[in-house]
Amino acid sequence: MNKKVLYGILLLFVIVDIQAQKQNHSFCLTSNNAIIPIYKNRISYKPFGTIMNDTISDIYPIISPIKQSSSRFYAKIEYGALSSEDMPYIYCWIEKKYCGVYMCLLHEMKNYALLYEKPNEMSACIQLTEVPFSPVIVLDYKSEWLKVKFSLNGIRYVGWTKDYGENFFCPCGG
Repeated sequence: MNKKVLYGILLLFVIVDIQAQKQNHSFCLTSNNAIIPIYKNRISYKPFGTIMNDTISDIYPIISPIKQSSSRFYAKIEYGALSSEDMPYIYCWIEKKYCGVYMCLLHEMKNYALLYEKPNEMSACIQLTEVPFSPVIVLDYKSEWLKVKFSLNGIRYVGWTKDYGENFFCPCGG
């Protein structure tokens, strides 16, 4: 096989892998030590189980969304210590109001976060020099963008951002 063709195929796999990684999001729960219901389908009113952030045992579910409805995410929820490689998991529906991320003030190594009107860097945006200390609620996702909502200093914000992390300690930027 020609080396150029081989390098082209290898480059294509790298690009596809990078794009797939950009679209993989992980959320955290928005509450600590609160029992959160999980559902078998997107319309059920009766939960089939519960999950929670267990701050006493230092165990936090990691929520990886697969698809969504208007009010819930269908997700793989891994439940174990953050350092564990073989965490138990379950696939289920969870209400969006319980799924969050931490906003970060590290946009391109500057001390601010950007909140856009649309998931596009050309859309109107505001620059935030302060963000909530607790997780913000995730409403939607597209590529590496998340639509979030939160209140800060009596003002309600809703917008799209790439300045986030799944937990307080992780690096930001999706």
